[in-house]
Amino acid sequence: MPLFRRSVHLYLLKRHCREATLFGLDKSQWYRLVDDNDQMLSDELRGKFIECHLDLGTQRFIDACYYQSKCLFRSLWILIMRSILKLFISSTSICGLLNCGRMFVFSDEQIEKFCFDTLDMQSEMVDNGGRSRRQNRGTLLDIGAGDGNVTAKLAKYFNRTYVTELSRTMQNRLIKRAFHLLDVDEWHEHEFRFDMISCLNVLDRCDRPLDMLSNIRQSLQRSGGHLLLAIVLPLVQYVESKRSHQPEQYLPVQGQTFEQQVQSFWDNVLAPAGFELICWTKLPYLSEGNIDLTYFWLIDAIFLLKPAPHNPSEWV
Repeated sequence: MPLFRRSVHLYLLKRHCREATLFGLDKSQWYRLVDDNDQMLSDELRGKFIECHLDLGTQRFIDACYYQSKCLFRSLWILIMRSILKLFISSTSICGLLNCGRMFVFSDEQIEKFCFDTLDMQSEMVDNGGRSRRQNRGTLLDIGAGDGNVTAKLAKYFNRTYVTELSRTMQNRLIKRAFHLLDVDEWHEHEFRFDMISCLNVLDRCDRPLDMLSNIRQSLQRSGGHLLLAIVLPLVQYVESKRSHQPEQYLPVQGQTFEQQVQSFWDNVLAPAGFELICWTKLPYLSEGNIDLTYFWLIDAIFLLKPAPHNPSEWV
């Protein structure tokens, strides 16, 4: 028993040190480009960068993570259930089943500033017999929608929202939220005209990301729509559904820093795939924590794109 108490005290001390580091973190670095005078980015990319900031919506998500972390028994229960369920189902399905590991890509304020203000796609409030209601426009497809929390922030700007998702558990959550589910392999074969396709933190997790970009471009060419794309940089490709976890197609991204990889991703992936850059930004990709830490974060590069008028280069 004394050994057990000592282990618990040691764990709590280490967790307190990690939390203190987290609390003192300079969160402005999540949004800023570094080495502003350096030539790691081209004039085009630097000129189309929109800087965001830590806003109320992002802080609310962080505060909610702190609230959840105070429930030690919930954290222990999730830890135990994860260790059991991972023998049978994927990590994504576990999160859907246990309702944990929620993700945060952007706040309402950030997506309005970065995307819908830029495209002048703000929903209009119209009079409906003395009551005001939101008048949305067009159709959205969210590829790899997960539990639909991020999708919901985009869906309110559109009349109809379609989604794709591999995990059966997450599919059920999406259906309950009244999103229209499409097959992950056949969505691009439909004649739907999507005004926007969102592909948020999916390219680095799918087996054939270059084919996915090609299908997205062809679909948007038919509709004249836009692509909202997020990818974690520095890049680490990982395919959850394969035993090797290695993709069939690798993204030719080079560089050591975030800025170098952004430039490489544009030069070697997006431009050759036939996309034109409207604007881009840098945001934290946050997720609900576990028993070890209140929340986790990676850094996203988020691009707003449209199909370029010329034909893309052929991938070898």
